[in-house]
Amino acid sequence: GSLIKYSIPNEVFQNTFFGKMRHVSLGTLQYEDLKYNIVAKVTLGKTKKKPQDYIEGVIERNGKVVCNVSGTYLGYVDFDGVRYWDAREENPYRDFENNDEVLQSDARFRIDLVSLQGGDMIEAQKNKEILENKQRRDARAR
Repeated sequence: GSLIKYSIPNEVFQNTFFGKMRHVSLGTLQYEDLKYNIVAKVTLGKTKKKPQDYIEGVIERNGKVVCNVSGTYLGYVDFDGVRYWDAREENPYRDFENNDEVLQSDARFRIDLVSLQGGDMIEAQKNKEILENKQRRDARAR
């Protein structure tokens, strides 16, 4: 295994109490693999005429640049001009077709919803009231 040392950028929070809140990462990230003598240096938000989340940097091995890095930390990352990650192509939500993969506490298994989906409105209302009463008892017990 390797040990990778890293530094984190400055995290800037503005308007935390009033106005539109804003969070920006600024500065330089540095990742260093001492075993293989590889260093990645990425600068955040310092490039003129680019978005504030724009990143650019280099990956060095034995002090020589082997790759250029650019992109935006909210949108995409290119290594030597080749796009390796693009947020527009990502689907962060996985659809669980198979109910065997879903926890029993998933909202799709609520007894009132199951009754409602089955078309039994009266049973769905009874089951909804059972759940609400249970939630009220739980809230009082806290």
